[in-house]
Amino acid sequence: MNQPTYDTTDQFQAHQVRQTRSEPSPAAPAADVDAAGAEPPAAVDPTPTVDVRVQAVERLRQMSANFIINAWELRFADPLAPHALAYLYVRRDPRRIGFWQLGTAWQMWIADPAVRVLPQLLYDLHHTFAPRANGAGFDIRQELSAGADEQMRAGTDDWVYIGLGVLSLDTANKTWEQQLATARLSLDVAAIIRIVLNDGTVMVCRQAGRTGYGTFTIESSQSLAYGAVRALAPWEQVDPADIFAHDHDPDALRWTGELSDTLSQADNGRIVALRHAAGQKRGHRL
Repeated sequence: MNQPTYDTTDQFQAHQVRQTRSEPSPAAPAADVDAAGAEPPAAVDPTPTVDVRVQAVERLRQMSANFIINAWELRFADPLAPHALAYLYVRRDPRRIGFWQLGTAWQMWIADPAVRVLPQLLYDLHHTFAPRANGAGFDIRQELSAGADEQMRAGTDDWVYIGLGVLSLDTANKTWEQQLATARLSLDVAAIIRIVLNDGTVMVCRQAGRTGYGTFTIESSQSLAYGAVRALAPWEQVDPADIFAHDHDPDALRWTGELSDTLSQADNGRIVALRHAAGQKRGHRL
C-alpha cells in the first residue's frame, strides 16, 4: 500500500510526517546542539496524532459492537451482509486546543452474493471509484455512505478524510454463517476490524465472542500510547509485514489500503475544488 500523508491543516501535516519516523519517550532528553553546533529542530508533540489513532480504534470498537447487534437481530427478517465500512475524518477539535476530533461516516449492505466476499467487495469499490477520484473528486459521505455523524456537514472543507475502517464477521475461526449456526446470543459473535490511516498506520483489532470472554486486542504498526493518551484495550506494536502475515485474510487488508488510497485522493480533490470555488489560495496537500 502506498499511503499518502493526511493533512487537515498545515500543522497536522508536520505532526504526521515527522512523528511516524520516530516517537520518542516523553522522558527522553533532547540535545541542545548537534555535533556541528546547530540547534536541533523543534520537537513535535506526537500526543495529538496518537490520540487520533486511539479515537479511531475506540470508535470502530463501538461501531463493531453495534453492527454485531444489528446483524444478529436482523438475521431472519432482513439479513445484513457481514461487512461494514467506516470512513474516518478529522477536524480541529473545538473543545481541545491542539487536538483533532474524529468523525465517521459508514456503509452497510443487505445480504447479497455480490457483497459477500470481503476482498472482492473492496476490490470492486476501488476499481469502480478510482476513475472518479481524479480531478474534482467526490464527497464520500454523499456517494458511498448510509449515514454520517450529525456534525459532519457536507459541502465544507472542515472535515477531511484520514482513513478507512472495515468491520467483518468473518473471523479466522469461523465465517459469519458458521457463527450463526452455533451462536445463541449476539454476545457469542466475534468480529475483526481492519484500519488503515493515510499516514501509513495499519491496525487489526480482534473482538472475541463470549467463549473468548469478549476480549478485544489490537495489533498496530504505530504507537497507541504517549503521555496521558493510550488505548483502552491491550495492544501490541507490530511491523506492518507481520500484521499482514497474522491476518487470516490478507487480501482484505490489502484492498482496505487500496480503497482508502482512492478515497483519500477523491477527498483531496473535493477539498481543492471547494477552496478553488471559494477563491481560496491554500491547497490541500497529500
